[in-house]
Amino acid sequence: MNEENKNEAIGRFLRSARDQQGFSLLDVSAKTKISVSNLEYIENEQFASLPNEVFVKGFLRSYAKVLGISESEILERFHQWKSQNLAHTVSENEKVEQDNKWSWPQIPLGRIRSLYYEDRRNVPGKMIVNILIVLAVILGIMILFSKRTPVEDPSGDSSASRPLSSPASEPLGIPPATSAPSTTAAGLPADSGAPPKPQGPNLHLVVQAIDRSWISVVIDDGITREFSLHPDDRISLEADKKFVLNIGNAGGVKVSLNGKPVGPFGKKGEIVKGIKLAGN
Repeated sequence: MNEENKNEAIGRFLRSARDQQGFSLLDVSAKTKISVSNLEYIENEQFASLPNEVFVKGFLRSYAKVLGISESEILERFHQWKSQNLAHTVSENEKVEQDNKWSWPQIPLGRIRSLYYEDRRNVPGKMIVNILIVLAVILGIMILFSKRTPVEDPSGDSSASRPLSSPASEPLGIPPATSAPSTTAAGLPADSGAPPKPQGPNLHLVVQAIDRSWISVVIDDGITREFSLHPDDRISLEADKKFVLNIGNAGGVKVSLNGKPVGPFGKKGEIVKGIKLAGN
């Protein structure tokens, strides 16, 4: 790490390295399969908007690899950023706690006593407090019993409170018998003249997480979906032609295509990219 820029903030350092190589955020996103929004969070040092630290480190390694920067160097800058921000957060919390320590009002003991007792020439305040407590209990009992009392219908019709039942004289409805559809000699239903129903998607992908991982899925060279998975999480996607997968923890997921297991695609903790899954 150069002595001149070793203290440079990690976001500014990555942005400067990207600009020097003439890469845009879209270029880096295409190479790393990291969304542009997540790359912006990294360069703006908004790490709280990203998944947990495991995935942040995976993003940083991929970003550093594209820019030709040592992964250990970029991780060292991240740990330096984390320690600085943690120290700043602790100092701010200590300041708030110190301010709150002296924010309680200082009430003299004589004033507290005067809240409970009046002057000796008058009725003691303690008796007034006891009377208020008794009134509050009585009011609470009245409210409780008023809620339990059923509300009568002003019209006097009590039928609304009776459960609904079908008349005894009314027979149960039995649908008329219908004839089975005619079949051909091969046992197939005869053509009714109705147009055939359109078929659904050809591919059905299911990903089951057994460990913490992240995955991005490109569907038919179009929509890209990204997920941060925890153990027992399950995602299900459909496509017409193919899927392209990028997995942050290859050994932490189980993948099946059209009900058949595929993979594994790597070991636990390994990042794999460009896995193509298509129909036969």
